Amino acid sequence: VGDTVRYSELIASQRRLYLTGLFQSVFVRPVPPATAEVEEREVRVEVKERMSSELAFSVGYGTVEKVRGRIELSTSNLAGTARKAGVSLEANFIEQKASVSFSEPWTFGTRWQTDLSLFGRLRQEPSYHAQIIGGKLTVGHALTENSNLSLTYRLENTSLTQVDLTAPVEELDPRIRSLTLTFNLDTRDNLFDPSRGWFVRWSNEMAGAFLKGSNAFVKSVVTVKRFRPLGRQGVLGSAFELGWMESFGDGGEVPLNERFFTGGPTSLRGFGYQMVGPMDANDEPSGGRLKLVWNLLELRHSIFRMIGGAAFIEFGNVWLNPEKAQLSDLRVDLGTGLRVNSPLGIVRVDLGVNVDRQGNEPRTKLFLSMGQAF
Repeated sequence: VGDTVRYSELIASQRRLYLTGLFQSVFVRPVPPATAEVEEREVRVEVKERMSSELAFSVGYGTVEKVRGRIELSTSNLAGTARKAGVSLEANFIEQKASVSFSEPWTFGTRWQTDLSLFGRLRQEPSYHAQIIGGKLTVGHALTENSNLSLTYRLENTSLTQVDLTAPVEELDPRIRSLTLTFNLDTRDNLFDPSRGWFVRWSNEMAGAFLKGSNAFVKSVVTVKRFRPLGRQGVLGSAFELGWMESFGDGGEVPLNERFFTGGPTSLRGFGYQMVGPMDANDEPSGGRLKLVWNLLELRHSIFRMIGGAAFIEFGNVWLNPEKAQLSDLRVDLGTGLRVNSPLGIVRVDLGVNVDRQGNEPRTKLFLSMGQAF
C-alpha cells in the first residue's frame, strides 16, 4: 500500500471486510516503518473468523397465522469459499414451506451475486388453497453501499384447490415463468425496528411471452417507507405501496394466486386479513389488478423501558379494473397499539377501527403479531 493511502480508506476497507459476514472482528492498521526513508508502508489485517454454520429455531404467534415455527440449518462459508447454503422448514396455519438455498457472492469472479432457491409450499388463503413447487434464480449487483439491482427468473407450478369463489376461475393449474427486475435502496438504521432512514423498492415482472408458461402478464410494484426520529423517544413512520398488473396476449386472466389482496396486520389494520377489495357474492376476496396501500403515518413512542405505544392512520384498496379506480374508493382506518421490545423480538398488539364501515364489516379488529407492521 503506497504512502498516499489515507487512514479513512483503511477504515472503509475494514468495514467492507466485516460486512462480508465471514468475520467476527476485523482490524486494519498501518505498521510503523523501521526507517523514515521507506517509500512503501505495510498494513496489517487481523481477522477473527466467526462460526460459519448454525442451527436456528424460532416460534411465534399471530392473530392471522396462529402458532408458527421455523427451523433452519445454514452455513455462511461453505467449504471455506464464502458461499452460503441452507435448508429450512417453516409452518403456520396459513402456509407450510420447505426450501433449499444457495448463494454465490462472486459469480465467475465478478462482483455479481447469484442466489438460488428451490421450494415447495402449501397455502390456505380465505378463498383458495394452493400447492406450489418451484424455484428462483437471482443475479444481483450492488450499485452503492445502500442500493442494488437484481434480475430474478421465477419458475412455479401451482395447483389451486378449494376455490370458494362464485365466479369460475379460468386457470386452476397456472405455470409461471417470469423475469423480475428489482431496484432496492435501504438506508434504515435497523431492519427490524428502524428509527430513521428510507426503504425504496421498485420491481417489474413479466411472465409468459418468450418465457412460455401458461399465463402472460406484467406486474409493477413500488414500495416506499420513511422513518425519522421525533424527539428523544419517538419515531414517525410512513409506508406507501402501489401495485399494478395486466394480462396480455393469449395468456388469459391473471391467476388467482398472483392477484393483489390487502387487509390485515401488516397493511390495513382496521380490516380482516385480505378483506379489502373485490368480493364475490359470498363475501370471499377475489383479488384485483391494482393495489394502493398508504400507511399515512404511524407514531411510535416509548412509554416505560421496553414498553411502547403507537397510533396510526391508513388508506387503501384493491381494484379489479385499474381504469375504474377512484380516490373516493379508498378505505380508511385508524387505531392504536402497544409494543413490547422483548429479547425475542417486538411483540405487537394493534386495535384498528374501520372508519367507513360497510355492510357486515366489523367496526374494530384486534391483531397480535411479532415485529413492526412495516
